[in-house]
Amino acid sequence: MSTAVKQTVTRFDQLAVTANDRLAKLPIDTLARDLSGLMSELRSSNKRFSDTLAAFPVEGIGRNISLLVGELRESNQRLAKALADPKLTNLSAQASTMVETTTAAFGRLHEILDNPELGRAISKLQRSVGRLERILVGREGDIATTLENLRIISDNLRDTTETAKNYPSQILFGEPPAAATSPRR
Repeated sequence: MSTAVKQTVTRFDQLAVTANDRLAKLPIDTLARDLSGLMSELRSSNKRFSDTLAAFPVEGIGRNISLLVGELRESNQRLAKALADPKLTNLSAQASTMVETTTAAFGRLHEILDNPELGRAISKLQRSVGRLERILVGREGDIATTLENLRIISDNLRDTTETAKNYPSQILFGEPPAAATSPRR
């Protein structure tokens, strides 16, 4: 045998011995037990999954989905009819006109509010109200007195009209006539 072949056989021999030593150190029994437990758990899980899937009401769900699709088609047809109704088209046109009118009104309102004359008029009004307030504040006592006098005059006038109603001659002749005395016999 040649040296290269001898060296290759020797290395192959060493490799076999090293692999054998390492395989001998592996816990094959433990791995086999763990693998066996794992396979058992997989079988159990697979059975539970199969049982759950078998109990799942696939046919009922299919029927419910078919019913739902039918109801959706029916609703869609009713909606299409409603949208084709001339009343709805007319209502849409009326709503459009109303929106246009409202938009135009807001445009005019915006023009009015932006008008500088409005600002000047409001300023004048505020100044006038301020002057009126200053006048009234200085005359509060006079106004209160005037109002009290008007109340008194009103009460006197009421009394006078009551007297005129009950004793009209008193208004014309003064004091009420003396009481009539009967002749003595």
